Amino acid sequence: MLIPKGTPKQDATIRSIVLKVPMPFKEGHVLVPNEADVMNQTLKENARNNFAPRIKALQEAGTPVTPQVMQTLQKELDAYMDSYVFGARTGGIGGQRDPVMTEALGMARTIVKKGIVKKGQKVSETSGKDITKMAKALLEKHPKRDTIFKEAQRRVDARDSAIDEIEA
Repeated sequence: MLIPKGTPKQDATIRSIVLKVPMPFKEGHVLVPNEADVMNQTLKENARNNFAPRIKALQEAGTPVTPQVMQTLQKELDAYMDSYVFGARTGGIGGQRDPVMTEALGMARTIVKKGIVKKGQKVSETSGKDITKMAKALLEKHPKRDTIFKEAQRRVDARDSAIDEIEA
């Protein structure tokens, strides 16, 4: 990699030794093929890592992977990717990733999907973006929103407790 002289540098701690690493990339930088490959690979990994909990929840619920479920998952992933911002550490309506808000939003999405089915409609005919929008609205004004947040907090606490037990 050709690093032009005068390129800004940032400290990087490598095994307790602080060294200066060049930061050649800035807005407007034209990527060469290998750089583009790395950016695309990173995007793919981020999508996989950030969407894995959704798949895990389906698997843990024993939901069969039907073509309809696949279509719904693809729509949800597409909606997620539409709102994805590289390097942003935000998590939906909670601003910075708030595990309770993330859990509550997941619960609200489930409630919205059940409501869609109860109305005799197909969840797969509603975009993931619309489901998320309805879930956010539900969390803002639903009469049982406090109950949803208490359950979300309970789930996060249980998860954190289990992690603490594993690490002990």
